Amino acid sequence: MNTSIAIAAFSKAHPKKQDYEPLISRNKSIVNTLLPKLPPKSYELVIFHDGGITLDHQKHIVTESGTKLKFINVIKTVPMTGFDPHKELSSAISSSQKGDLFAHHLSHFWFVDFLGYLKDYDYLIHIDEITTLLECPNPIAVMQNQNLKFLTAEQKNIDPYTMISLPEFCYFFRAGKLEPKIVLPPGLTGPRTNCMALDLNYFRELEVFSQFTRMIDIWGLIYTHAWNLRALWSVFLLLYLKPEENGITCRNWSFIDNYSDIIINPLPERLSNLNNIALNKTASVNLEYYPPYDRIESDAKNAVSGQFMGKYTFHTLYGDDPAWTLDLTEVQEIKAIQIYNRGDGQYQRALGMLVQISCDGENFETIHEQNEEFYGLQRAPLLIDFRLSNKVITARYLRLKIPRHECLHLDQVEVYA
Repeated sequence: MNTSIAIAAFSKAHPKKQDYEPLISRNKSIVNTLLPKLPPKSYELVIFHDGGITLDHQKHIVTESGTKLKFINVIKTVPMTGFDPHKELSSAISSSQKGDLFAHHLSHFWFVDFLGYLKDYDYLIHIDEITTLLECPNPIAVMQNQNLKFLTAEQKNIDPYTMISLPEFCYFFRAGKLEPKIVLPPGLTGPRTNCMALDLNYFRELEVFSQFTRMIDIWGLIYTHAWNLRALWSVFLLLYLKPEENGITCRNWSFIDNYSDIIINPLPERLSNLNNIALNKTASVNLEYYPPYDRIESDAKNAVSGQFMGKYTFHTLYGDDPAWTLDLTEVQEIKAIQIYNRGDGQYQRALGMLVQISCDGENFETIHEQNEEFYGLQRAPLLIDFRLSNKVITARYLRLKIPRHECLHLDQVEVYA
């Protein structure tokens, strides 16, 4: 049986050709990483857009990407329910939660509209405009071998502001009445929707998906609530898709989420040609240590010993702005930083952690803010690889700081040069 695959993204129009570089980088990574694993002539690369990408710009994108692309203008084609200029966000949403109206259009497209535009395809591989693949399996083969209907990497600690009313709506829709407020399970796992694959035939025939998206469209809920695409798919999968059909723990789908400059599922061998210059250097914390527990004696320098505890190697007391500082003894060019959270839970305490550098130990510059959970040795640690963004980072001091009243605990910190 011939399988037809759409490898799709949605791109905004830009005034200058160079503004399409993230999209071109995404296309090149697909050509190099994904296409060799798919059967020839089984796929098309589709770029949806809002009508503003000129023919000249389309030719430029194709030439620089090195592959054939199919451009689809959603403004001039049907169905076109999401990109309605009359849609407005509810005034009840705080400005901090509203976000970009285009992002709401985009969420509507990839949750409500997309099936109508992909009638000629059996599978969708959605890789969004500014996602760069590093390594990728053949998602379709994985889904077929395991009878999965949805495949993606996982995402922990989903934003409660975008999630809180969705379960209530789902239960209202399913039961015909509003149930008591639902408490989301701790550590809720949801999909990385910027890189996902779907069995389109399954979702076309899934009546509850058709009804659910139709009601969201009719009620305009994407525009009246601060719901993003991750929240929409997360709750639908949680409540309506059987666990055995839902593959959201794909470990070997590695990519750069350029929204946050985070590498999802980092590849360990990427650091094999670098040296860890943090080993056995001097480190300190700005708060008192947590008393010894489970025979663990806290010491800041333990985090650069190279000896993993699987729990934590240092742990401060609660206090304002806890920070761990490393002295590399001299100014050096840093290629990458890898940080291992404690391996036994409480990962959320590191949310909002600032990664800061300094040459003199007094004036620190923030080079990264970690707003998503990361993990320890057995699960994806935080890897910040400056080579991927062509950034030149030079420093003598590295500081990890949590800018609130909190405690700080980690297993290991590695600095590569």
